[in-house]
Amino acid sequence: MKFGAVPVAQAEGGVAVHSIRQAGLVLKKGTLIGKAEIAALKAAGIAEIVVARLEAGDVSEDQAAAEIAAATAGEGIRVDRAFTGRANLFAEGPGILVVEREAIDALNRVDEAITFATLQAFKPVVAGE
Repeated sequence: MKFGAVPVAQAEGGVAVHSIRQAGLVLKKGTLIGKAEIAALKAAGIAEIVVARLEAGDVSEDQAAAEIAAATAGEGIRVDRAFTGRANLFAEGPGILVVEREAIDALNRVDEAITFATLQAFKPVVAGE
């Protein structure tokens, strides 16, 4: 993955790495930069933006988050659509959260860019939590 600051005019095809709020512009992290975004960035007076560009063999952070969530979701868990590199998992009904701490810790040690956060093990949960 190529990652770094580029002049706005050269950002097309990149993915915004940070959210930008300036001069009435709101550009969310994860936005694919196209011609309309470039025009809006220029109009807001922004000269440079940090973008990521995927290379062969790379997967987007949303795809990675979705795959991790799907692999870790168990029975009674609903996985929301991934966004900004995050996929939330929710209880489909009331129950007790079962967490394999060693597995979560191992996943979090894979790379500093991965964070798998969870509620405390054995917490009573309700639908949607």
